[in-house]
Amino acid sequence: MPRSYEGQEITVSFEPKKCIHSRKCAQNAPDIFNVKADGDWIQPDNGDVHQSINVANLCPSGAITYKLKNQASNPDIKVNTLHMWENGPLALRGNLDITDQQASQNATLCRCGLSRKKPFCDGAHLKGDFQATGDANSIESEPLEQTGGQVHIKPLKDGPLYVTGNLEICAGSGRLIKHTTKTALCRCGKSNNKPFCDGAHKATGFSAEGA
Repeated sequence: MPRSYEGQEITVSFEPKKCIHSRKCAQNAPDIFNVKADGDWIQPDNGDVHQSINVANLCPSGAITYKLKNQASNPDIKVNTLHMWENGPLALRGNLDITDQQASQNATLCRCGLSRKKPFCDGAHLKGDFQATGDANSIESEPLEQTGGQVHIKPLKDGPLYVTGNLEICAGSGRLIKHTTKTALCRCGKSNNKPFCDGAHKATGFSAEGA
């Protein structure tokens, strides 16, 4: 469960289950996010409110989130994106609705099949020596009529991530690979058509909880 830290203008929350230790919080706002603190390690009032917002927006895993006290909700993201990390997870940023999870705007989802925190990445790809390119050939696709809106992500039992909604799939560099409104993404680590599912999970006996 997330733990919340209240400031005068903003509440910052942290969910350990999602954290992949990218350290962007401590690097970009060390006065607010002090990992060596004796007490609460997040102190929103130790810096400008925009610093907390910036860190939450940069947090690739979505472990750090925020809520402004003078707004009913945080602004929607205008372009939903997925970036493939070289030999690592799928990094999504958008208006994310992941089945059985709290709504978020950032998430790093396992694509090696080894994480113990599925659908989230827990760094298992490093110990498992997972090999997968952060690049792929561009696929001809029609431009999206809208680039925002909700993206629904449903992990299928023993199968892929089923994704619906407006989404730009990108290489790690940011180069566009494909526009999509419906796709299945590999999470067993064995597809020969990464990041897309090719049915390899069936042949390899991949096992994972689903919705």
